[in-house]
Amino acid sequence: MSRRAAAAVLVLFAVPGALSCTSSAAKPPSEVVAELGEVTDLTGQTAVTIEVVDNSYKPRVAKVKPGTKVTFTNTGANPHNVTPFEDGSFAAITLTPGQSAEITVPQTLGDVPFYCTIHGGKSSGQRGALVIAKPF
Repeated sequence: MSRRAAAAVLVLFAVPGALSCTSSAAKPPSEVVAELGEVTDLTGQTAVTIEVVDNSYKPRVAKVKPGTKVTFTNTGANPHNVTPFEDGSFAAITLTPGQSAEITVPQTLGDVPFYCTIHGGKSSGQRGALVIAKPF
């Protein structure tokens, strides 16, 4: 191995994540929700629908109470999915155009961001969130 190649190998091992395009540190859910913007308060409803449109969710951030039935409906022209940032929040959903699927909001209070793995990732693209809060 040449000196130049050996130096390149040393740099890669000395700088963790040198080849990574994204940060390995995940943002906390509350930061993700803050980035997404306006929160639509739906805590007065026991069942809500979130449209999965091409490259967005409507509403993008929905405030709901624990136990709410949330129906995701693909009103776009392309397949989409709804994948939670954290495993166990709810099962990932894949929807073809016109298809719907329902989840029941977990009892745990907090922010549950989700995204479409087809049209973005956790840091950009098609993202949304549920804000699970106690009703007043």
